[in-house]
Amino acid sequence: MMEKYLFRGCTLDGKHWEYGSLIEWTEGDGTRRTFIAYQGLEPIEVIPESVGIYTGLNTQDGEKVFENDIVLIPQKEWLNGEIKGVVLYDNGGFVVRNIMSGTDNDLAWSLRPRMKGELFTRVLGNTTFHPELMEGSVL
Repeated sequence: MMEKYLFRGCTLDGKHWEYGSLIEWTEGDGTRRTFIAYQGLEPIEVIPESVGIYTGLNTQDGEKVFENDIVLIPQKEWLNGEIKGVVLYDNGGFVVRNIMSGTDNDLAWSLRPRMKGELFTRVLGNTTFHPELMEGSVL
């Protein structure tokens, strides 16, 4: 059975997300074009830098977590507070890379589910629609 992947990309007008399969190609003149197609519907062109893959994990509220989402994770064991980070694919798995100013920006935490495949986290936004959430970041 073929594994299915879910991608998300922002439409060229910057107004909303499209979800589905990723289609990329290069025109004869070298122009790169990126599309998201959902279940046989007409593919919709998206901003290439906005594309992220679904991690396979949801928040405790049922929200899907995608690559390039900015998340807030309670971290009582080490920091006695919260971690704000961006979800990235790194070395064969998804991690949350710390983006909080004034802290060690080299820190990254494995993105792993707790019970029932849910994450004890909250999605604040994403790097496409909410770049202001990245202020102070070294990423």
